[in-house]
Order: sequence, then C-alpha cells, then structure tokens
Amino acid sequence: SGGVVTLTYTVTNACGTASTTVSINVAVAGTITGSTSVCRGATTALSQPATGGTWSSNNNTIATVSSTGVVTGVAAGTTTISYIVVSSCGTTIKTAPMTVIAAPTAGTITGASTLVRLTSITLTDAVSGGAWSSSNAAVATVNSGTGVVFGVAAGSATITYAVSNSCGTATATKVLTVTSSRDGGAAPVNSNEPQPEVSIYPNPASAVVHIATGVKVNVMVMNSTGRIVVDQKEAMDIDLSGFADGMYLVAVYDATTGSLLKTAKLMKIQ
Repeated sequence: SGGVVTLTYTVTNACGTASTTVSINVAVAGTITGSTSVCRGATTALSQPATGGTWSSNNNTIATVSSTGVVTGVAAGTTTISYIVVSSCGTTIKTAPMTVIAAPTAGTITGASTLVRLTSITLTDAVSGGAWSSSNAAVATVNSGTGVVFGVAAGSATITYAVSNSCGTATATKVLTVTSSRDGGAAPVNSNEPQPEVSIYPNPASAVVHIATGVKVNVMVMNSTGRIVVDQKEAMDIDLSGFADGMYLVAVYDATTGSLLKTAKLMKIQ
C-alpha cells in the first residue's frame, strides 16, 4: 500500500552501533469509488485515495474524464476509466468500468384512431418495455402490458405509451375517439327513436345462445379482458361451447343502421 516508508541501515562493531535512516514516499493507486454508470450528457464524480495521479478514459467517444475524476457521458456504451500513479518506485494503475446510458425513446404509436363502443383494438409501438395508460378510463381503457384498448363510452381519450430507464421517461401519445355505432356516428344508445326489443337466452349458457329480435343484428362478444372473441354478422345464434367458463359481454347492433341495441353480461358455464 502507499504511504511513507522509513528505511534504516545499521552497522555494529566492538565500539558500538551506528545507523542512518531515509524516508521514501511510496505512491500507490487505491480503489476507484463512485458510480459505474452515467446518463448520456450527464456527469458523475469518481474518487481515489491516492493523490498526484492522472485520470483517463480508454474511449473518449463513450465517456470523458476530467483531471479531478468527473466523468461525462458522451454516447451509449461502455468504457474503462483508469487512474495512474507514477512514483520513483514504479507505476500503479487502477481501473473501473463505466457504462453510459442513453435516455429512453418512446417511438410512435400505431393503430386505429377510432373504435366502436364496447369493442376493442390493439395499439402497438416498435419500442419494447413500455407501459400503456389512458387519460380517461370512462371513455376507453387500455391494458398496460398489451396495448389492447376497449371502448367504454362515446368520447375521446388520450392513450399514452411510456418508456422509462434510470435516465428518465419518454412518452408517445395518440388521441382515440370512441363512437357509439358501427358506422362511426355518434348516435346514443338511448335515442328518441323506438328500439327493437332484444332477448339473449339462455343466461347462464353452456353452448348456444339465442338472439331474438325483430330486425337483423350483428353480435359481438368480448371476454373479461376486452378482447373480441365473437364478431358475427346477421346472427341469430352464437356458439360459446369452445370458450372458457366465466363472464362475457354481449353487444347487439342493428345490422342496417349500426346502432347499438343492447348490451348484456353473459355467464358461460359447463
């Protein structure tokens, strides 16, 4: 280890003992301490118990280091920071890895900008590892991991995809419009026009479910995650025999106008 070393030379004969001493300052580099990572464009300070040494980086395109041990991140990647001490007794070098982390990017959200109430769509982003959220869950919900959006009510909501790391958070957004009919119109479910009566039976059901009404209808069935499992045009019966037991949401639309006629929770049993 470094420090001051005292050397003594002693000579002895019949007449006595004589000695002489000399002190030598042995400079030795110690262990580098501090963070082993830094954000691109940011700085972090390293420290070293030995004095009089020189700091260096083996790749200044990744990170630079000042004479006082302050590291600046230049580009994403890994480099090695060295501290070199030279003395009359030789040269000692201590090293430490340094990883430069780039701030995250959120990419661009792709997918439809509209969906019909009580249906779902899937949004995607080329950047992985992010989380999805909705600004208005009363209009549209989104699965935080998959990007599956479910339309709850007519209106608009902003869907956000956020990607985070130790250097911050980046977001991408998409405004989504939920309509209340298949043709994209905003006609409410409870309009002033008389609506045909719709019966959905049996409920609970183990296999075939009947749709009884006086008009041609299209039927959608969503599972508990909002995924569409049945999308059937001009349906009178739907077969659920191949689906797992549990609660489903049935939406019945007028096949001609696209208006939503009825929604109902349906229990699938064995």
